[in-house]
This record gives sequence, C-alpha cells and structure tokens, in this order.
Amino acid sequence: MALLVIYIVYTFSLKWKDIFSLVFALTVLLWSQSKTSWLALLIGISVLLLYRISNIKNRAARYASLLTILTVLILSVSAIRFSADDIKIDETFTGRSVVWEQSLQEYKKNNLGGYGPELWSENYANDQGLPWATQAHNQWYQTLGSSGNIGMIGLLVYTLTLTFMAVSCAKNTRGLSLAVVSIMLSRSFTESSFQISSLDISNVAFQVSACLIIMNSRRSSLILSGIRLKMLQNNKKAWPPESIK
Repeated sequence: MALLVIYIVYTFSLKWKDIFSLVFALTVLLWSQSKTSWLALLIGISVLLLYRISNIKNRAARYASLLTILTVLILSVSAIRFSADDIKIDETFTGRSVVWEQSLQEYKKNNLGGYGPELWSENYANDQGLPWATQAHNQWYQTLGSSGNIGMIGLLVYTLTLTFMAVSCAKNTRGLSLAVVSIMLSRSFTESSFQISSLDISNVAFQVSACLIIMNSRRSSLILSGIRLKMLQNNKKAWPPESIK
C-alpha cells in the first residue's frame, strides 16, 4: 500500500480521480495499523520530495521546502512513536530482540554458512519455545543466522546493485526509483522481506515493481541515446548544405 501511495503522489494531478485515489489509499494504510508501513511511506515520500527539491534553482525556495519536509517528517515520526498503543510497540520490539539474539547465536556457531534455510521454520521455532516467530523480522539478522557470511555477501551485492541502479535511474524516473528502493531497504530492518520463504504476493509485487521501474528507465534511457545518436549521424550526413557546396 505504501508503494501505491508513492505512485499516486508521483503521478498526482488536481483531478477528482487522483484526489479520491490518494484519500482512499491513505485511509486503507491508516486502518492497517502497520507502523512499519507508515514509516516506510514517510521515508519514500521524503526521498521523492527531496530529490524534487534538489532541482529547484531558487535557493530560498529550496531551503524553505527542505525545512518544511524535515518538520513534517519529525512530527509524523513523533506522532507514530507516541501513539496510544505505544506500549504494544515496545512489547513487539522486545519480542523481536529475542529473535534477533537467537539468530546471532546461530551465526556464531557457524560463521560461514549459518544454521541453514530451516532457521525459524515451524519446527525450529517450537524447539526454541518461540512458536510465534516465523522469521527474524529483520533481513540482516535472518541472513546472518541462516546463511552466515556467504549469505551476507550475497545480500550486500543485491542491495548495493539495487541502490546503484536506483541512483543511476533517478533522473529518468524523477526520483521514483530512489523512493521505491528506499522503502524496500527500510522494510528490511523490520521484516525479512527478501527471504524466499517469506515472499508473499505483496513482497513479490513490490520487488518486481522496483525492478520494472529501473529496467524501464534504463530502456528509455537507451532508446533516447539511440535517437540522439541517429540524429547526430543524420546531421553529419546532411553537412555541408547544398547552398554552400
């Protein structure tokens, strides 16, 4: 849902359909009661707007916009943190800290390869007395615990590649690639969002969308480069004009 809101904001115009879509998407996101999704949306929107601000030529307007975004971001995060069910948030993260510690213990037993893909499977979780834990709720702890240094190298290569491609495509996507990848990375600190066993339809759609945005941007860039090259070649062939020969 956070990705949908980002896309609506990205393509937003003052039409009743866009306004209705944005209000509807934000309402569903609020009703989901997912603090992770709220924070991911704030990060994505901030990245998208910061990129747009960086292209503002007027320095005063740029600084004013930056200050406004930072103020809204701080107030929003504070509102989420001190919401009415703040105690539940603390309890949730206390539970997660136990899972993180257990994942680290498995990593220490086998630094190279970790415990294996069965980490936080149903049988493993029951053996540890944590039947509610189906994942490490953190992709980095999950990777360390299940596949050790080998898996961590692969995860770093994957995330760095996505980040590099997002940066290289930022101009063509007007910051959308940066926003999408920033949401993906922020989710990786609260969920095992890259774990194959935990890839539900929403995670699959999210990562596929990110890859399609980057691939389409790269393709568009290559097409434009080809068009420019063709125009230059045609201009060279047409030179000098007949009038000055």
